[in-house]
Amino acid sequence: MANIYVNQRKISYALVTYKKAVPIQDQIQDMRGEAITLASLGQMLVYELGDYEQGLDYLQQSLSILQHLQSCEAHTVRQIIFSIQNSNI
Repeated sequence: MANIYVNQRKISYALVTYKKAVPIQDQIQDMRGEAITLASLGQMLVYELGDYEQGLDYLQQSLSILQHLQSCEAHTVRQIIFSIQNSNI
């Protein structure tokens, strides 16, 4: 749902939806889902709102979970973090 809000440029709704999803995913122990949500939230904060600090924090949390899961998606999140840290957005 949050991705739909992002695509519709309803960023404030997307932000609320992402932030509501994270504790639910944590509670039901959906670690991969939580990591993906954190990564999406982080990217949205950086690219849509210019909040690099908070966005990178969420991306780092996502990366930590994905590394714990030994997921190949960790590589993608690592690349996103690297790109953000080395760009002039």
